[in-house]
Amino acid sequence: MNPAPGEGPWYWTGDLAVRDAAGFYFLRGRRSLWIDVNGLKVAPEEVEEVLLAHPGIREAVVVGQPDERRGERVRAIICAVADAPTSSELRRFCLARLAPYKVPQTWEYRDTLPRSPLGKVLRNQL
Repeated sequence: MNPAPGEGPWYWTGDLAVRDAAGFYFLRGRRSLWIDVNGLKVAPEEVEEVLLAHPGIREAVVVGQPDERRGERVRAIICAVADAPTSSELRRFCLARLAPYKVPQTWEYRDTLPRSPLGKVLRNQL
């Protein structure tokens, strides 16, 4: 039995992890980054993984964007290779691999992403 957050030896960090059959833990993301689309949760890492599988994308970051009707919408900020794919091409690519509510509604193209001195993408500056 696992203790509730804040009880016992556990410390609630907001990190999401899975444990494999051998007992090893693997970090999968942060709960605070989840995007709430009509009450459905979207893990930005899942969408980023799909976008990075496209040969025309060098880097991708997915964030939530406020939306009056839905709570939030999925917004993708991408750095493309030489021939940037169009947003409609990327939408079709994502629809083939993700549930429709997880597909970005807003696309932004950039040359670079803002990074910390350690190289981490600064999502709060997007």
